[in-house]
Amino acid sequence: MNKQVLVKNIQTSPELANIELGEVQVTYSKHARERAQQKRIRLSQYVQVVKNSVVEVEIEARTGKTVKLVVRERYTDTHDRVLVLVEDRKKPGSIYVKTVWLNHVEDNHSTLDLKRIA
Repeated sequence: MNKQVLVKNIQTSPELANIELGEVQVTYSKHARERAQQKRIRLSQYVQVVKNSVVEVEIEARTGKTVKLVVRERYTDTHDRVLVLVEDRKKPGSIYVKTVWLNHVEDNHSTLDLKRIA
């Protein structure tokens, strides 16, 4: 059974820019580790969730619980690293990175379909 989720994106919900959790210790899914290796993306034990880094949030409609954060952080002069953070169901309170990729710093997703986003 699929859970109903509310998706908020920084383009439609500018208040996401104010989310600030500080330094978050993370682990990585097998997929994220493989993807990072394929794309030569360095991984770190901590992710900085600071103002203006959260670009998307998924919230479980029934409970209001945040189930996913998408964080974008500067990686190099030309690219940002994007990480999808979710709670580890096996270790409540622990966060893991589900996947990771790079975006060019000037990529603002102008072609993004906003119909699925609140």
